[in-house]
Amino acid sequence: MITRRAPLTAKVQWFLSVCFACLACLAGLLPLHAAEFTTPITLSETDTPHDGQDIVINNTTATIDGAHSFNSLLLTNNAVLTHSACTANGTHKPDLRLANAVVV
Repeated sequence: MITRRAPLTAKVQWFLSVCFACLACLAGLLPLHAAEFTTPITLSETDTPHDGQDIVINNTTATIDGAHSFNSLLLTNNAVLTHSACTANGTHKPDLRLANAVVV
């Protein structure tokens, strides 16, 4: 017999993501300080100020186009990673290189 469980509440999801992030920091997977995005952000192919950093996308959408190199990447609390739509004048796609952990 299969028993269905009720979906996790937003508070429980938040608590679990914070616990996971803390454990990841303690395990050395993520640093204690990172570039955290909590509002929508777009990084174009030529927008590189965050390259080399640890990136946390928290409950928002990050649009990333082109080649970028990050130390680590954490998507948490329903975060979305996407790319810009292709047009007749250009093709957009993310080309991510990560030195360490990718945590979704």
